[in-house]
Amino acid sequence: MNRPVGPLALVLVLLLALWCPIASASVNVERTGSENPVKEVASSTIWGGVAGATIGLAVALMTSSTHSDGDIVRYSFAAGTLLGFGFGVMHVMSRPQPTAMLELKDGVTALSLPTPAPAANGGVAVRLVAVRF
Repeated sequence: MNRPVGPLALVLVLLLALWCPIASASVNVERTGSENPVKEVASSTIWGGVAGATIGLAVALMTSSTHSDGDIVRYSFAAGTLLGFGFGVMHVMSRPQPTAMLELKDGVTALSLPTPAPAANGGVAVRLVAVRF
């Protein structure tokens, strides 16, 4: 007995289509930092200098010392600038590094040099494409 498979397959596909929920998707992009590392370090350095100068001015206004008020502000500005630079460099260096040559993450494609990693069999593995959700 040869039964036609086409109508049975059509009925199964229709039942599956009615049984499965409707899929919906949306894209929500949130960026909290700058993509450019030079911009990030420069911004941290500038804000560190502003914070240092502000603290130096406050200390200079509160104290009545034999030191010049300009020295207090100057050294506070220098310390704040150096701390801001250090924080900016630390923040940029702690970002996750690319692991594949072509990465697709959240709908954005990035091309970079792949990072070789040791493989389980004693060789070296290089990922060429990575897709992250």
